[in-house]
Amino acid sequence: MPLLQQYGMMRILRLVIAVVIMLLLLVSFSRGGEKLRASNQVAEAQRTFQSSSDHSKPPSLQSVMTSEYQIVAHGDEDHTGGQQPAGASSEERSVLPPNDGSVPDLSGRTRPAFVPDSIDSGVGEKLGAKITCPIYFTDSTGKQVDICSLMTVPVLIVPVYYSCTSVCGILLSSISGALPDVQLTPVKDYRILTVSINDSEKPDLAAQRKKEYLKTVLQRDPSFPLDAWSFFTGDKQNIDALMDELGFHYKAVKKDFEHTIVAIVLSPEGKVVRYLYGVNLRSRDLTLALTESDTNASIFSGKRIAQTCYAYDSEKKTYVVDSILVSEVMLLVLILILGLYLLLGGKK
Repeated sequence: MPLLQQYGMMRILRLVIAVVIMLLLLVSFSRGGEKLRASNQVAEAQRTFQSSSDHSKPPSLQSVMTSEYQIVAHGDEDHTGGQQPAGASSEERSVLPPNDGSVPDLSGRTRPAFVPDSIDSGVGEKLGAKITCPIYFTDSTGKQVDICSLMTVPVLIVPVYYSCTSVCGILLSSISGALPDVQLTPVKDYRILTVSINDSEKPDLAAQRKKEYLKTVLQRDPSFPLDAWSFFTGDKQNIDALMDELGFHYKAVKKDFEHTIVAIVLSPEGKVVRYLYGVNLRSRDLTLALTESDTNASIFSGKRIAQTCYAYDSEKKTYVVDSILVSEVMLLVLILILGLYLLLGGKK
């Protein structure tokens, strides 16, 4: 009788293992189907964009933003009070001399003349694209800096303009409020590069904005290094070149600019990894995006392992728990437990 009971239990356990394996296969097939549908959606978006665009330069876009996040930073009001920033004459607006492709910039190399895309404003995502280096901007102290030299760690590039009194300020305030809760070490693990898209703005205004937003960060985290968050200005040549490579398009409207509210995460190699949309950036999303972009981090690090449990939801524009991956891991653990039970039970 005990042998029959043991034999019956063994059959039941084998049946359970078979069912679990079938469930695991079904989940895997479902996951593959979702990825295939996602890739088809991307391809469809690319075909739609190419068919509706009339320009000689073929786009390298993964998606074209048409959501509520597009073209929200604009207006017809003169937020600068009708005054140009001090010293913003037409002859002095360029940090680098005009470059039409035949004149070398500070690096000694020539940069091709910027060819504007047909999109006036919005984002054409260029995930995986690598920005061209070097590319020079002026920091808040008036020093010319190749921003590629700062990409020894993942960077968050924030395209705004400093004279904006609406959503640009809200975005920067959101970042300053989230930074103290980011579970990474500034400078060591990441940097933030705020770049003005207004070529008439000067380093003194960038310095003023840096002081304002770092004040909020330092109130909660006095140890936050000042050089972890840089504020840059530049000439139109380099602004347009960088924004084009990031897929960020903007349009001047009187004293304002139409543009999408977005922050762009780049890897230490200068490759575009993630676009974070909206004015409310959460510390968790910043932590996960920067961790995802850190190609130098060990795959066995705790932060990297935790990051794999999340996936970026392109519809919700945020990171969510990867329920399919978590289910797969739980099923695998269950199989291992049942297998060990059978192995140990079979030896008795």
